[in-house]
Amino acid sequence: MSDIRFQKPQDVRRMLAQIINQVRASDMELEKKARVLAYLGSTMLTSMRDGDLEEQIAEIKEQIKRIKEGRS
Repeated sequence: MSDIRFQKPQDVRRMLAQIINQVRASDMELEKKARVLAYLGSTMLTSMRDGDLEEQIAEIKEQIKRIKEGRS
């Protein structure tokens, strides 16, 4: 795997998706695989929520900027 630069939540999700697919395809013991996938899935959901919040904040900031400029 090459180095990945994380600048946005989407970058984390992309990396997690790759790892999740590798774990799913592995011959790891089923119980261990389930624990790893549950943890990675939880981390993926957190990253998705963070990305959604980031987008919402950017949208709110834009709306405030328009209101301040009198372009509501």
